[in-house]
Amino acid sequence: MKNERANSNAGKKKTHSPSMEENVTWDTTAALNELKNWSEDKKINWSQVARQYNIPGKNRGQVLKEFARKNGLDTYALDGLAENRRTRAKKLKMPGNEISMPCTSTTQMVKEKWAADIEDGTYSIGIDCAPKEMTVVTCRDGEVVEQPVAIYSRKVPMNEIRQRLLKNQEKYMRLQTDEQVDALSKDEAIKFLKQNQEHQFADMEITELRAKVKSLQRNRHLVMWHDHGTILGQGYIFITVKVIYDTSVFFRKDEYSLNCTLNLQGTIEKPEVHVIGIASSSHEDQAALIPERVSCLRTLNSPIMTTAGIPINDTVRFFAGDGPARNFERGVQQGGTIRCGACGIQTSMTSDIAHALTLKWRTLQEQQDIIIAGKFGKMSTLKPFENLRKAELELELAQRGITFPKKTNKIELEANLLGLLSGFVRVPTLLLKDPCQTLQSINMDKYTILECEPLHDLKGHIHNLFVEVEEHFDTCVKTDHAAQQYEVVCLKSINTENEERIFETAKRIASTTSNRKPEQVLPNMLLRLQAGAQKDRNALEEQNNSIRIAAAHLPCVENTVISKDMTRKYAFSWQAHLNRIAPYLEPGEGFWWREEKEGYEFFDGSDQPDIKVCGPTLLHFRNTFIEKLDLEKQKLFQKLVASTNLPAETIRIYDDSGYCTSVIDRDNFQHTNSGLCTSTTPINVSLTEVESSIPAVVHVPSQHPQSSQPAVVPSQHPQSSQPAVVPSQHPQSSQPAVVPSQHPQSSQPAVVPSQHPQSSQPAVVPSQHPQFTENKYKTKTANAIAYVIGQTDEINSLDNLRINIKKMKGKKSGQLTELTRKYQHLLAFLKKKVQKRSDELDTSELHMKNMAMKVLLEIEQQLHACENK
Repeated sequence: MKNERANSNAGKKKTHSPSMEENVTWDTTAALNELKNWSEDKKINWSQVARQYNIPGKNRGQVLKEFARKNGLDTYALDGLAENRRTRAKKLKMPGNEISMPCTSTTQMVKEKWAADIEDGTYSIGIDCAPKEMTVVTCRDGEVVEQPVAIYSRKVPMNEIRQRLLKNQEKYMRLQTDEQVDALSKDEAIKFLKQNQEHQFADMEITELRAKVKSLQRNRHLVMWHDHGTILGQGYIFITVKVIYDTSVFFRKDEYSLNCTLNLQGTIEKPEVHVIGIASSSHEDQAALIPERVSCLRTLNSPIMTTAGIPINDTVRFFAGDGPARNFERGVQQGGTIRCGACGIQTSMTSDIAHALTLKWRTLQEQQDIIIAGKFGKMSTLKPFENLRKAELELELAQRGITFPKKTNKIELEANLLGLLSGFVRVPTLLLKDPCQTLQSINMDKYTILECEPLHDLKGHIHNLFVEVEEHFDTCVKTDHAAQQYEVVCLKSINTENEERIFETAKRIASTTSNRKPEQVLPNMLLRLQAGAQKDRNALEEQNNSIRIAAAHLPCVENTVISKDMTRKYAFSWQAHLNRIAPYLEPGEGFWWREEKEGYEFFDGSDQPDIKVCGPTLLHFRNTFIEKLDLEKQKLFQKLVASTNLPAETIRIYDDSGYCTSVIDRDNFQHTNSGLCTSTTPINVSLTEVESSIPAVVHVPSQHPQSSQPAVVPSQHPQSSQPAVVPSQHPQSSQPAVVPSQHPQSSQPAVVPSQHPQSSQPAVVPSQHPQFTENKYKTKTANAIAYVIGQTDEINSLDNLRINIKKMKGKKSGQLTELTRKYQHLLAFLKKKVQKRSDELDTSELHMKNMAMKVLLEIEQQLHACENK
């Protein structure tokens, strides 16, 4: 009934004049004649005239005025006002003064303005895409009704974003015409290329140099980002695009204006919303947007035009996001034993800096080649290798050139396949709908998924890196990748804090300006995000200014000094670090570093220049890729080892297979150009090779000085057939100590006089290796661990568990699962002991150091196999 009354009264206007059918007590004819003859020079008072004719009611003036209007009189003229002028309410004024406050725009005015802005392209509400079936629950006549509806995501086409960005950024761009570029001299072109980190132009002619300048000025690079959030109880995914600030495309701050206070880089790198989709954090919902994203990427082949008719090309260069977003974009497993899609490092090895620094950056092309090498990787599914049967596993491995005996069980086949995939579960996500298509076909051949998000990943982790808190296991990897990325692109450009702020703005918009219906929330949210971007940017600029002022008062950073004791203790990690900074070592000592008595000082303080004439030259993301840069550094470091003094006492030489072929003593090399200590012991070997290197019997002298038994340890040099005798640190000992010879050609023991003059006999020193009398255990793993750390009760338990697991091989039972779990935990415990023992060994104990490294690698492989099972 209430709705019926509302509908019946809809459109009715309020009136004060009486109807002619009603009883009127006042003289309407006389009043009408007086009003018709009213003088225009005299201002009317409606209430006063109404009293003359005894019109009843407090609103008698309004009644008379309405009566005159109904009878065709111009009441505006009687009031002395312009025609159809609307009487407005009194303006609001600020308290205590006469300054008026602005009136708020009406809803109709806002709608009209937005409609005009959408029409001319200032704002965009996008287009419908990727429909998702949802159920709307309503209550009708006391009954709950569920109705299925299709809710569409909203996408702003990539070309629209490119045009809007160009419109906003055109005043900051160089944009030289063809005639202006063709007028450049060779020196001017070379100067421009050098200023923008381009170095490959030595053999170019003038026409090629001009074409290079033109290409640089007209090619922008884009960064993509996406993440999930919950708004009004519903999951949403936001995908954004932004341009990276590039000085070859945009002016520098001093070139734009001498007194420029504008944050030019921040203005250029403002993100634009590309897609807002209704999606949960599940991969299935995210994958629904892949066709829409790919269709937009294909349009990048076509350039867009400036107002002057200059073509501008865009290239998607990077993806920046948090861990889950990176894993989805790359197509690697979530969690598990491999946390990093770029290098594929095992979780248990992330605390090993030497291992993390030597891993190769894996490209998207390499990932695609690995996945589609077999049959099932070519399927357009999110997890093509999941739940394969044994026959399917055999077929997949056979197509990859790997065969196994027929008796091999399914668990071993799965473990081998997972080892080949190395954390990958599918092709890169943008290739999911057609795994065999090339990256070039969707304009993603230069696409790099960055594995570290500055601030988001590294906040507070630098402290954890130095205190070596075990819980922060992935700190070394993130810090390593941050350094790699910083060599190529400014970390500020890939910082996604501005993108993260979109969620807070979207939540505020949805909760205050929408009716909370999903089909209406998205267009409203997309429109208001664009409209409020300028306001948010101003607030952000104020915040950045405050941070800049505070940062200006920070103390200067001093040069870094690394003690020699630390380089000896962490020799492997130190060499891996030197390999990473090889371009700064190439000029030699005195340019970027110098040797002191107690350590090495690196010139990286705040007062040091960023660039020196001696090199290296700065790199740029336009022409530098991380994976190629690592290979170049490795080759350069190998070259430097033979020709340049390095800040290290010993350098290990490895072949392509990871085998340590020799160790160079830098002090001897520096003075005598000799000192090669060859070692054919490989780093990456199985426990069979480790066990074969363990002597059958090792006699360990007592820790008491009265002991008269020699200590026999294996020689580090295979050509040496006799042990070497060196002086003991215990003067009262009357027997020589036998240790490995340091001379590969020596066939006799080397007798060295005792350092204690009162001792008349060569002294006996206790063995530096733990006590190990024989291959006591039944398994190779137990024997190898015992050789490194000595015999313990834990090793005995590990040996028994290993034997029991082998006996139950192929059987499925809860007992086997429990034994495997115990074996895994015990192996992880012993791994820490082996690692501790390895850290205690110095460079003089190279053989034992290598043995410990081999054992650690084998333990890692067994732990990985246990986790897969």
